Amino acid sequence: MQDYSDRELDSALIATIHHESFLMKTSHDEFIRLGEKQILSTLTPTEQVQLFSSYSSFLHHFYEFSIACFMREQGSDKGFSGRDGATKKDNLFQAEASRVFRGIVSRLQSNLGEGWENDLSYYDIEIPLDFGEKFRKVRNSTAHAITERTSGEVDLSEFYAVYHKYVYEIYRAAYRYWGRFNIDQLDMKAIGRFTVAAFKSS
Repeated sequence: MQDYSDRELDSALIATIHHESFLMKTSHDEFIRLGEKQILSTLTPTEQVQLFSSYSSFLHHFYEFSIACFMREQGSDKGFSGRDGATKKDNLFQAEASRVFRGIVSRLQSNLGEGWENDLSYYDIEIPLDFGEKFRKVRNSTAHAITERTSGEVDLSEFYAVYHKYVYEIYRAAYRYWGRFNIDQLDMKAIGRFTVAAFKSS
């Protein structure tokens, strides 16, 4: 078990969260670019694969980013592995989606909406009970080289149509905080020290 009350370990986790934040935003931007092109025109076969890849990459990195945040909030990684860990993660995503949507509803009801947001009825809803589970399964099917990715057993288009709104609002809420940091000004530890230059012999 990793205990994040250890300052060095917590600092390493924060750097990991920043890296996942960077990766999810990069994937998200590429997905938006290709998604808009698909709506307005036609994608080449290569771009079609890139569209799938950028969305699945966004989901993967956002999932991992969120799990790291959940673990940091808890103060350890206790209970996040195995079958029980899967249930725990499902419940955490379910609760987070509910929290975010309740916050948007409260803001809109107080006339503090951001102008571009949808009507109150879009947010004043119950989060589907299987949201957390579906998110985990989609993440697994695209993060591992398994047949569910291509067989249609886990359908990314269906996930997007039914569950993307919940993913997006959690992402938007999280990125409001973590997206404020400029990665150029952060200590990214071993990530920032990575080099392909040959080590000089002493």
